[in-house]
Amino acid sequence: MRQWFSMGDVYDILYDRKCGLCRASKRMVESLGTLSELRFHDLNDPRVVGRFAGIDPVKVHQSMHVIDSVGRISAGYDAVVVLLAQTHLLHPLRHLLRRPRIARLGRRLYGYVARHRHELFG
Repeated sequence: MRQWFSMGDVYDILYDRKCGLCRASKRMVESLGTLSELRFHDLNDPRVVGRFAGIDPVKVHQSMHVIDSVGRISAGYDAVVVLLAQTHLLHPLRHLLRRPRIARLGRRLYGYVARHRHELFG
């Protein structure tokens, strides 16, 4: 999946507000200071998913989704990389996080944590 790293744009983030790790991650990203406007939306709100074209209503419950200002969608680990690239502190790491071996490991780790997030983090 191709990744986009535009600064100064608006990003909509669909996340699971019922998930303790997801809420903590949101707070962490917000505390780092951002290069773009980030708008967080609770994917459990039935009105939210319908607002964004191209979002699969089943898959959105399996991983975080980020939608950029032109409608491009990233999900899972790739969404995390897009999101972290919009922070002052972690923006320089975006190329490292996209390296094939790191991305492959990141996707596996993200998948495991996403599947077990409620058991692991409440």
